[in-house]
Amino acid sequence: MYFFRDAQTGAADGVGVPSSWVIEWWDGSGWRAVTDPSGYGTAENAYNATDFDPVTTGRLRARLTGHPNLAVGVQEWKVYAQAPEEVRPVHVPTTVGVVPELPDRVTLVFPEGAASEAAVSWQSITEEQVARGGTSVRVTGLTQSPPLAVTATVWVRVTDAVEITSVAEERLRTTAGVPPAMPGTVTATYNDGSRDSSVVVDWADIPPGDYARPGTFQVAGTVAGTGIRATATVTVLDDA
Repeated sequence: MYFFRDAQTGAADGVGVPSSWVIEWWDGSGWRAVTDPSGYGTAENAYNATDFDPVTTGRLRARLTGHPNLAVGVQEWKVYAQAPEEVRPVHVPTTVGVVPELPDRVTLVFPEGAASEAAVSWQSITEEQVARGGTSVRVTGLTQSPPLAVTATVWVRVTDAVEITSVAEERLRTTAGVPPAMPGTVTATYNDGSRDSSVVVDWADIPPGDYARPGTFQVAGTVAGTGIRATATVTVLDDA
């Protein structure tokens, strides 16, 4: 946050630096102050930086308190988002000659295990690309915020009469004391070699003690229509 002034504290009017300020984030129903800020400096003609515990939100605001009779001078402020570490794989099955609809959002995964969705625009798929069964097509896309290049794989089936032969293991992270963000879907592989990343999974309840301290544990999940179980391995990181 870059502050400037053209008047000193106690002046009858003019622009000054704030007496104090805080950063707040929108939690979906109201504004909340960020936790564990490193400080809120009020130096003039300089950037006043602060770090705080990560939040997942679409809105941030700065709430500034000025000195009597003075407006607050803010020349510029910058917010740096944590970069996602990976994008969850996208696998979409279709049958010969049918151009599939790709998901309009992808899931971004961050270093400490938090996840969020981002809108994505995909390149067009032609009928020619899905004209032959037993093939796959790689499709590229671009997320809106943050702008990231992503890919999806379209699997062209000869028939929809297929069955699941395996379910990909999920490898997740969280910090001690924070419930892991369990995905609502898993990637299944079928007997024709095709894959589908939109297969719904029902995870077992996780006792809070499992993620209370650093370590690793597993969670089992069920997938409708098959006896093959889903498995997630969760790594619990130190919250320091």
